[in-house]
Amino acid sequence: MPSDQNKRSETTLSQIPQFCFPDAHILQPVTAYTSETFSFVLTELDGTKRFGYCRRLLPADSTNSPRLPEVYCIISRVGSFDVFDQILNIVEKRRAHAWSDVYQFLQCVAATPFPEPG
Repeated sequence: MPSDQNKRSETTLSQIPQFCFPDAHILQPVTAYTSETFSFVLTELDGTKRFGYCRRLLPADSTNSPRLPEVYCIISRVGSFDVFDQILNIVEKRRAHAWSDVYQFLQCVAATPFPEPG
């Protein structure tokens, strides 16, 4: 049986889509969109924090038909906007080519230890 702590964490994590798309109620398909990066902090009842780093972009489409933006969101216990912004820059560049490029890159990132401060 899941502990209360696990239930609270799951509840907190279930809120992430609302942070990624706070304007979901007004989003409309578009043909052009300037990508944007933003971050947020999720704080648990015990004070622990998780940082969310998001890149919202319009996926490439050879027909240039209207489409909704998508968001790539990295959740981490480490607060380092610059590092995650660089990762999201690479994700955006690779996403322009193929989803498999993004997946492969993120697998490598997840397997790499986080750099020491400084």
